[in-house]
Amino acid sequence: MHYIQKNNVKQAYHAVAGEFIETLPKYKTLVPHYTLYFKGNRKKDIDNYTAPLHKFLMDALVEGGVIEDDNYDYVTGFSTKFGGIEDTNYVVVELTGELV
Repeated sequence: MHYIQKNNVKQAYHAVAGEFIETLPKYKTLVPHYTLYFKGNRKKDIDNYTAPLHKFLMDALVEGGVIEDDNYDYVTGFSTKFGGIEDTNYVVVELTGELV
C-alpha cells in the first residue's frame, strides 16, 4: 500500500477508535488480545487482519496517551484467535496489563 493511502486508513481508524480510547485507563504495560469473527465460511488468514489492526490500535493508544510507547517495554505481547463465523465481520479487543 502506498504510504499516503496507508496514512489515510490509519487516520480514519484513529477517528473511529478515538472516542473509545478516551475512556481507557493509562497502562504501564499492555497485552492486547484479539478475537476475530468473520462473515461467511471462506477461510481467512488471521495474520492478514491482525497486523494492521494491531499496528493502528497501538499507534492510536500512544497518540491517546493510554501507553507511553508501543515498543516491547510497554507492549509486552499480544494474542489473536479465531472466534467463529457470524453475520458480520468484527473483532473483540481485550486489554490486560499493569495500570499506571
